[in-house]
Amino acid sequence: MVGGGKLKLPDEDPIEFSPDLIDPVQIPQSVWPSLRQQWNHVRTHFRLNGRMQDLFVFRLQDRILSPLEVADNARLAFLTQSVQFRFNISFAFVLVQKSTEASDSPEMRIFYASNNSGHYEAMPWIMCQNDIEYYHKQLALSDIYEDVSERLPNTKWKIKSFVSMTVYIAKMEDKLY
Repeated sequence: MVGGGKLKLPDEDPIEFSPDLIDPVQIPQSVWPSLRQQWNHVRTHFRLNGRMQDLFVFRLQDRILSPLEVADNARLAFLTQSVQFRFNISFAFVLVQKSTEASDSPEMRIFYASNNSGHYEAMPWIMCQNDIEYYHKQLALSDIYEDVSERLPNTKWKIKSFVSMTVYIAKMEDKLY
């Protein structure tokens, strides 16, 4: 349980890739071999209680990215912490090449989340409950799709759908106040 028993982290996905978990509209079957190979990077799972870092991967269910879903997932990760921390958020998504998008077999690939492609250039520092609520509100109001699209290294590609989000927590020594 998280946050005094009010919230609960979702169940983890199986370690082995299962097509039953994938919406073929959200993630076309043409990229499933890549998804299967990198399943550990997109499946819902958590590495908790690390001495220096915790990791939270949330597989996203909807084709359209909801800022509130992002904010709520981040809050779940934040509320597991008892010490101050810095955090960042990164996304995995399906890219489609613009020039082939309208064809019968558009070229697609998956971009996986990494700590080097985080939402924030400088990791915000959470020192207290008010900071958690502040960043929850900021994320809920942000245009994640636009922000991520602007950071794509190549303008020949565009985001088709989001696959997962990863929350990176870097723990500090002081307790939350």
